[in-house]
Amino acid sequence: MWTCSFGKDPVQLSASNVEQTVHSRYNLESERRLALELIDSLKQGDILYDVGAGFGFHSVTAATTGAEVVAFEPETDRQAVISTNAERNDVTMTVDPSLLGKGDGETVRGDDLADEYGKATVLKIDVEGMELDVLKGFREQLNDSIRHVFVEVHPDLGSFSHGDVEKFLEDHGYSVSSLGDRGTQYHITASRASL
Repeated sequence: MWTCSFGKDPVQLSASNVEQTVHSRYNLESERRLALELIDSLKQGDILYDVGAGFGFHSVTAATTGAEVVAFEPETDRQAVISTNAERNDVTMTVDPSLLGKGDGETVRGDDLADEYGKATVLKIDVEGMELDVLKGFREQLNDSIRHVFVEVHPDLGSFSHGDVEKFLEDHGYSVSSLGDRGTQYHITASRASL
């Protein structure tokens, strides 16, 4: 277990196994800027959809701000870790096992979950190469409710080229900027002032 101080209160986190713990600690510093930007973007009444929530680092941190959080994580062992981390930090959130995408029969569109959870106002995506498919499943919410988008982009793992995720967001009226990279992966943020 380790403690992170990104929000107003320190957050205590653990991962499900040694490999995930090593990976999480290794990448923690690279996640710092994203976490700070994410927390800074949240307002009272926001609904964060954290797609590919992993062990809940961003979900738990965001929940400490009072935002409503829905953590989407299809891996069963990670769902349990997210719940444990939420309890450890005395925050409430929903953990949903759905695999989000463009709604092709194997995946669920994010837009189809708005009736159940409310429309997202902030969206964070970390899905190891499926970023563009997940975004396509949020077309309606991207046009009418999502103010900020945070994406860890993996062009080396996906069926898209470097810059395709950014172009998709720009085509939907977002201003896109880089939060930095770490090898073949990089973080971007996108925002719409009109929402």
